Formats: sequence, C-alpha cells, structure tokens
Amino acid sequence: MKKILYLMHLPWGWIKQRPHFIAEGLTDHYPVDAVYRFYRVPFEGKLVKNVSLPGLSLTPLVILPFNRLAPVAAINAWILRLYLKGKIGGYDVVWISHPEMYEAVAQIIPAGAQVVYDCMDNHPAFDLARRNPSWSRRMLAAEGKLLERSDTIFASSESLKKTLMERYGLNKEINVVNNGIHLEDEGAGQVLPPAVDAALASPHMKLVYIGTVASWLDVELLVKTVERHREVVILLIGPCEISLPAMSASSTWDQ
Repeated sequence: MKKILYLMHLPWGWIKQRPHFIAEGLTDHYPVDAVYRFYRVPFEGKLVKNVSLPGLSLTPLVILPFNRLAPVAAINAWILRLYLKGKIGGYDVVWISHPEMYEAVAQIIPAGAQVVYDCMDNHPAFDLARRNPSWSRRMLAAEGKLLERSDTIFASSESLKKTLMERYGLNKEINVVNNGIHLEDEGAGQVLPPAVDAALASPHMKLVYIGTVASWLDVELLVKTVERHREVVILLIGPCEISLPAMSASSTWDQ
C-alpha cells in the first residue's frame, strides 16, 4: 500500500478547509503522514481543535515568524529538511499544498517518489505578494519548478487552471477539483453560533463565504452590496484578520 507524505503550509488547527479535507479523504485509501507548520506567533490564539482520523498522522513543526523574509524562510526550510531527511525515502507519494513547501524539500525528494501538487490559490494575487515582490518572485520560481516535477496536478477552479497553463506555458494535464464544504448531518450534535444560525434561517438571499477573513476580501464592495440590496445577507465564517465596518450587515464567526 502506498504511503503519502502530505506537506501543509497551514496549521492543522487553522480553519478547516481544502488541505484538511483532502488529507482526511486520502486516509480512506492510504496511510497519510501530514507535516504542517505550526504558527505560535501571531496565530496561536486563533487555532481550533480539528481532530485526527485513523490512518492520519499529524506532525506540527514550529517555525519562526516573518516567514515572508528570505533569511527566515531559509531557516524554516532547513528545519523542515532536517526533520524529513531521514524519513522522506519511505514515502511513495509527496503531496504538496504550497510552492514554498516544495522550495524547502525539493532537494531531498527521492527520484522515484510521485509528486502531487494541489494548487488552491493564485499566489501572486495575494496582498503579501504585492507588498513583497521578492517573496512573489520566489514563489513563482518555486511553483514553476514544482509544476515541472509534479506527476499529478490539481487546481481548485477552471480559472486557476487556465492561469497556471498561461503563466508557465504548461503542457501537462491539470485536474480541477473545486473547493467544497462538509455539512454535518442533522442531529450530529453540532451547534452553530447564534449569529450564524440566525443568518442561515433568514428568508433573505444569503451569500456565504467560508475561509480566512483577510485583505483579499473586497469589504467595500460587500458593504455597497448590502446597502443597495436589502434583501441580501452576507455571512463571513472564519478567523478574522481585518476590521470590518460597523455599518456592514455581515456576520462573522471567528473560529
């Protein structure tokens, strides 16, 4: 049976999203060792208690803050390589969720191992990339090499697939697996926060966003939407890294 090394750039305790669901789903068929970065600063207080399933081994690696700075990133990459160097040869598949993780381990991945890249974001579009051109250049270079090395590539949307193919002149198949959400069965003991429960029960048209509430959201557009269309309720669910205007009709659930 194949054994998978699953490299996550998000802490296992971050809001449960694509990398978490895929890691859990893979355990239906293979044993999975998930190695992820554990942020003590500044995110520790926002972490939740995502559970681990049978067949899924979780290993947190504490990293230094300010990873966007090249010298710090180099130290954090060294920590990851040091941990994996004697172990990575035992894996048949290395599954990577971010080009920065590949940048750290590229030199120690065995030639015979299959590499899977799950591209969930257009990294140069993030505010961090615009504010830090050197980081953006590093990620573009790392992603290009990762795509070249990958045996299987996933993208979270058709638009992202097209972006990757045009940006890198890629002549490989990219499989589109859209993001999703798992809703617990009724009566499973899951209780929603009152604000979320009330918003979902509203007869109004509901627009729901699940993920980190951060700078990539066009808050001004959201405010204009609820001001102009009173029949709309916008629900933002996830850790909140930005300040939302008091006038906004949005509700947030800070995990």
